Amino acid sequence: MILIVLGSIVAILVSILFSIRSTFKPPKGGVVRLLWKDSHQLPSLVSYIPLILAGAIFKNEGRFYPGLKDFPKTHIEIGASEYVHFWLVLCAPLPASPADLLCCCLSSDCRLEVKHIEKYYDVCGFEKPKAGQELTVPPCYPVMSIFNFQPFLVSMPSFPVSPLGVIHVRTVLTQHKVLKAGTKLVYSIDMCGHKDTERGMEVDFVIKASLESGEVVWNCIETMLSRKKGSGGKKKPTPAAAAEGQEPRFDGSVLFPVAENTGRRYASVVGDYNPHHMNKIGAILFGFPKPIAHGQWSLEHSLAQLQAAGIPARPPFKVDCSFKLPIYMPGKCLLRWNTTGAPKHGTVDFELRSADGKLPHLAGKLENLDQPGTLV
Repeated sequence: MILIVLGSIVAILVSILFSIRSTFKPPKGGVVRLLWKDSHQLPSLVSYIPLILAGAIFKNEGRFYPGLKDFPKTHIEIGASEYVHFWLVLCAPLPASPADLLCCCLSSDCRLEVKHIEKYYDVCGFEKPKAGQELTVPPCYPVMSIFNFQPFLVSMPSFPVSPLGVIHVRTVLTQHKVLKAGTKLVYSIDMCGHKDTERGMEVDFVIKASLESGEVVWNCIETMLSRKKGSGGKKKPTPAAAAEGQEPRFDGSVLFPVAENTGRRYASVVGDYNPHHMNKIGAILFGFPKPIAHGQWSLEHSLAQLQAAGIPARPPFKVDCSFKLPIYMPGKCLLRWNTTGAPKHGTVDFELRSADGKLPHLAGKLENLDQPGTLV
């Protein structure tokens, strides 16, 4: 009886996955356009599991699925209020073909919520403002408050590569003014085109956060990499790489622990419950000996440590960060920074390494700008 039940479940699952594969095709008109009322309307990560499984089974890492020649031009808006309220297609958590959806909604409430920001402060290590001071938003918070758009994009049937081979390799963001708790934001996310590299295919997620007036106050480019097989070997040294390999000079450092439950705590706030961040079993399934910390957490915690050292990110500012080797939990990390030649901490180079300084986890730059700048 048990074998019959298990066989039936497997048969149903296989049928679902093969039916999803039939939707692996370019979107009509070549463009995916979606509008969501607010950040709470984004489907949960769990609802993407069938799409992610189908993509992982049938699609390849670093190579286009047959019939899909490029990453689809995709435009998402979250919190858009100027659109007429109507549905052309029902926007359910598990739509038949997300690549063909067009949803428009009236009104919005995409606020920077006080309680959520406070939880984010705690897990990322920021010191909360004293009594009478206003609660402001940390540098990476705007994009992490709408994290669920990322698994949606990589699980789309028209996404041309395996979602399991996609990793976050770089974040570049600018913030143009102080963002306070309670502020309403409208988000727009674009995914367009790709570029081939030695390691695989890179695609940019371009995110903008605007006030209701339309003024862009925060924008970011997140670069995702779909690794191709055989890209993990040693690269030939180049002059630039050799220069990067030279030991830089630092005038500040701090050693901090990364607790075993950091991934679970961060996931409970942001919503990124990828298994390799949760526990050892999930990590092993993804090829890691132990759970690894979220890359974006490592960047935000580094910025919190810089702030504690008297080097805050004062708008307008720019952060440029490249992610390198994963951080295993539990463990310790060494953050080092260099403010030499940067009057009033105008520009700070920083890097995060293993406790012994041998393994690089990230390298970044914090630049406090004289005038607001835009990336895109």
